Amino acid sequence: MALNGQQKIAHVVLSLQPGGLERLVCTLVSSPVLSTWPTIVVCLDEPGVLAPMVEKAGCRVVMVKRRPGLDLGLIGRLATVLKREGVTVVHTHSLDPMLYAGWATWLASVALRIHTQHDIWLRTYNWKDRLKFRVASIFFHKIVGVSQDTTRAFGQYGISSTQGLTILNGIEEKKFSRTPNGKSRPVLKAPDSRNHREWRVGTVARLSPEKGIHHLLHAHSILQARGHALRLVLVGEGPQRGELEALAEELEISSSVEFLGYQENVETFLSTFDFFALPSLTEGIPLSLLEAMANGLPVVATDVGGIPEIIVHQESGLLVPPGQPEALAHALLQLIQEPVEAKRLGGKAEDRIRERFGMTAMSEAYHYLYQMEPPPPFLRNVVKRVVQKLPRQWMLWQGTRDIRHIAVTFDDGPDPIYTPQILDILKTYGVTATFFLVGERIERHKGLVRQIVEEGHELGNHSFTHPSFDHLSWKEAVEEIERTQSLFHAITGRPCRLFRPPFGKLCVGSVLGAWMTRLTCVMWSIDLKDFQATSSGEILAALQCQPLQSGDVLLYHGTNPSAVKALPDILDVIVRQNMHPVHISKMLTV
Repeated sequence: MALNGQQKIAHVVLSLQPGGLERLVCTLVSSPVLSTWPTIVVCLDEPGVLAPMVEKAGCRVVMVKRRPGLDLGLIGRLATVLKREGVTVVHTHSLDPMLYAGWATWLASVALRIHTQHDIWLRTYNWKDRLKFRVASIFFHKIVGVSQDTTRAFGQYGISSTQGLTILNGIEEKKFSRTPNGKSRPVLKAPDSRNHREWRVGTVARLSPEKGIHHLLHAHSILQARGHALRLVLVGEGPQRGELEALAEELEISSSVEFLGYQENVETFLSTFDFFALPSLTEGIPLSLLEAMANGLPVVATDVGGIPEIIVHQESGLLVPPGQPEALAHALLQLIQEPVEAKRLGGKAEDRIRERFGMTAMSEAYHYLYQMEPPPPFLRNVVKRVVQKLPRQWMLWQGTRDIRHIAVTFDDGPDPIYTPQILDILKTYGVTATFFLVGERIERHKGLVRQIVEEGHELGNHSFTHPSFDHLSWKEAVEEIERTQSLFHAITGRPCRLFRPPFGKLCVGSVLGAWMTRLTCVMWSIDLKDFQATSSGEILAALQCQPLQSGDVLLYHGTNPSAVKALPDILDVIVRQNMHPVHISKMLTV
């Protein structure tokens, strides 16, 4: 049973103190795609300085205070809040909120539970944290990694490919872009000794050990010692600030290093930098790096975590090994000495963020998850699993995973407007598909049916009037199927061997109706919900949440402009993954 569209979302975090995780929550609650739903942010430790930003977006901040140590009472208190607020979707961020909210959502019977893992520390958790994550993951329907590297770490915790997925972090790219009107960034010029201008190398990061800021200080010292005029600007606060300030004194570079602390309007400072450096030792998808690249800055970052998924080395930035100040200094020197190349890298960086890491794409992916159908109750799930084990000649859900093929199927046609467009797109890509057609529409558009067959596609029976079969007797069900079967035979002279029940209703009428007419009942493994999409971005976001695999049966409708617009991108994914589109009947024989 799908959620009814009246979702109420609760993000659960430790606090809203400045950090990438917390800023992502701020981005989600303020996104136009998601802001139409009532949302609260539940903090377990303290509200933090970002709380006013969340409230400004029309989202309440609720404190459910965590006591020191293992606070089992927090589970009940949190469950009470979730019930009182009428929450239908819980979205947790970081390990402890995941653990406490996991139990609380079970007690409160929250319909949908999602966790986002913002880092790759899964690989280095101690045994207690590993146990926490394993236990907590049982309660969640979807666990999201913010990078492919993070998602790969899920495997060691037994998280399946259907439970785990990747949604790349995104930012409001227009807010950080320095070239909103297509004006190019000026070519960098070397500092002028007459006015004592210095190169400004900046970073935005929490001042904590995993960010590797001490390596950036050492790299700055190396460049200073070689006579380069540099100023290092550090935006961010954290537990290492005193230690890092002492290190700057020790390296005798404190006069050319600025510690600016936490700043709300990061974009103001990015626009003053010449270069951006991120020396992290571990990362997911760092928002500060996305923001710097959206600003058109030439960037240098370490080759760790999800960073290589953002930066293509020497194409949209420079990557260096972690923990090596000399390599970091060398990369910064390369940007200093080659200003034209630095400008090119900055332009490519901005293009990459606009194409792959925008807020809209990320928000649409979470929008799809928030509307996802929760798993069926236990008994229904058992029945479904049993039915899926039936021989494929009786009922097909997916093909074999061992062969790189996929079935693309279209429902509810033929449509005089959209079916010809779909056929043209399929012809361009050399893809053959299976069309499940409705008898009433076949009668009105017989020429389109012939065209579908002539272009090498396969036909399937989708009933005559597209009724809900759970409201029909088995005799009425058989009549619905047989009327459409007779049309197929009259138009094409060929028998049809496939049946898909309208709305996917598996009941006595649809199952017996198919089997009594000797048809294979065809379901699906991927449904992108394109029939309800208002933009192609929503459909592509759905595809990101349900990555295609070998053997998948893809359900598509193609009955609106957004669906037709998204179809080439879907076929591009199939081609890039070297999967071969086949007819459903082919899947029945292998």
